[in-house]
Amino acid sequence: MKKMSNFEIGAITYFLIRAYFVGLSFNILLNTSKQQSFVSMIISLLLGIVYLVLFFYIQDYEPNLTIIEKNTKLFGSIIGSIINIIISITTLLFIILLYINTLNIIHVEYLNKTPLFLISLYFMTTVYYCIKKEIFVIS
Repeated sequence: MKKMSNFEIGAITYFLIRAYFVGLSFNILLNTSKQQSFVSMIISLLLGIVYLVLFFYIQDYEPNLTIIEKNTKLFGSIIGSIINIIISITTLLFIILLYINTLNIIHVEYLNKTPLFLISLYFMTTVYYCIKKEIFVIS
């Protein structure tokens, strides 16, 4: 399997983030929450910078290893395994939440007379096709 380029990683990340925040914007958040949103944006900015620095450090560590092998080598077998489990659970929950939100938005906005099961079935065939092919098909 060939290594993904930075452009492909960026494209996948951009579209996943855009899909996750469908219907939301900072303007709506600011109008809804008034003062508290500025504090939460500052805190999330600081936490996001720490996360990005850690991510880039781990990404540049051993380029030929996978993320699971890097975590195990960097943090030891016990803490590395715990971090790998947390990453796996977080990724799984994010994918499930993204899938459910996408199905609900399509059901409510576009296909309100179509059963949710049928919409889900169509999406699952697309997911199955992407799984059978490599990640480069998506990017």
